[in-house]
Amino acid sequence: GGKAIAGALANNSTLRSLYVSRNHVGVEGCEEIAGVLANNVTLTTLSIGHNQIGDRGCKAIAQALTNESTLTTLDISSNQIGDNGYRAIAGSLVNNLTLTTLDMRYNEIGEEGCVAFADALAANSTLTSLNFQVSNEISEEGYRILMCGLVCNKSLQKLVGCSSFTY
Repeated sequence: GGKAIAGALANNSTLRSLYVSRNHVGVEGCEEIAGVLANNVTLTTLSIGHNQIGDRGCKAIAQALTNESTLTTLDISSNQIGDNGYRAIAGSLVNNLTLTTLDMRYNEIGEEGCVAFADALAANSTLTSLNFQVSNEISEEGYRILMCGLVCNKSLQKLVGCSSFTY
């Protein structure tokens, strides 16, 4: 699955959007796809939600985002991503200049992930839409931490998933 997709993607110079959600890509397939993203200059949208990529797959995608990626939209929802994956994505957002939309809903962010994302949100100037909706393990303190990062952010226009927070 993922290896074949990565092979096709490596040899394609016209594809702008790739939707492989709910395709049983798994961790290894995700790593294969992420590996070719570094050399792909046309792909702007990657939707790889519902594929059980976990923290390891998320880290591979984060690495691709740090290598002058052309991705503007990334959906990694419902992938059993925990704080380690969130930290990796957050780290890539600090210097990423292209990603505008990030969907990480239905994952497992805790306070450690919130700290990393608060730092990333404070530094990032391109992200305009972020989705943390439902099933995230965000505590009241986690929300407070995220809000501290948002105070410094000048680009985010849409934040989904913080409706239970009262500030």
